[in-house]
Amino acid sequence: MSVFDDWAEYVVDILHAESKHAGSLVQHPVLLGNAREALIQGVLARILPNAYEIGSGVLTDSYDKQSKQIDVVIARRDSPALRLAGGAKVFLIESVIATIEVKSHLNSKTLHEALSNCASVGELQPKAEETSYVEVMSKKDFMVDSDGTLHHEND
Repeated sequence: MSVFDDWAEYVVDILHAESKHAGSLVQHPVLLGNAREALIQGVLARILPNAYEIGSGVLTDSYDKQSKQIDVVIARRDSPALRLAGGAKVFLIESVIATIEVKSHLNSKTLHEALSNCASVGELQPKAEETSYVEVMSKKDFMVDSDGTLHHEND
């Protein structure tokens, strides 16, 4: 077995044990889901380059369309994200590399919910121009200085 195979098996074992432990401590579905999402985010944080951030929230495009809530978002750190109370973020679609839906129990209902969340990401329309994030931020009352620094009009 290769080093990567050994490591991947170790990660699966850790995820399984931590998920099982969380399930034995918490019965509330939202809290349990949050704990399991954090486990996935933790593993990704250890293997992804520092150029990427991992979070959760919604994605938005330059046309003011938004996705549904996404459990795990992998995005470029060099693009802005609007931070919300509680740690959730609004990510610009142009900065997003991947999205992941985490389900503690998979049945026809939760599968449909996960696929619907994924489809909402697919409906967003990224812009190829370099200035697209500026357009989105200005619609949200943010100003972009000549050096690229963002600040809110009220600041």
